[in-house]
Amino acid sequence: MKCEEPGPIIRHRLFPNPGSEGFFLEGADLSKSIKTIRLRDALGRLLPLHSIREESVSSWYCDTRDLPHGLYFVEVESPEGHTEVLRFIRLNP
Repeated sequence: MKCEEPGPIIRHRLFPNPGSEGFFLEGADLSKSIKTIRLRDALGRLLPLHSIREESVSSWYCDTRDLPHGLYFVEVESPEGHTEVLRFIRLNP
């Protein structure tokens, strides 16, 4: 049996979590460490990310006010193809 090397640990974080209006995605030099960001609901359906803006080199903000309350998954893909999945809970305002 062949053992494969694990991919790199990406290490991003979302806050505030849970949140009612949106979340910040934080990590080192996001414009270089992120290829794609995807948002999925609890059933795995891909949702559009309409409003995401760069706050700084290491922090982006995603507005979630148009989403119903519930559980969401944020998939962060690196340029090398590694994916980190973060959980976000959207509360009622």
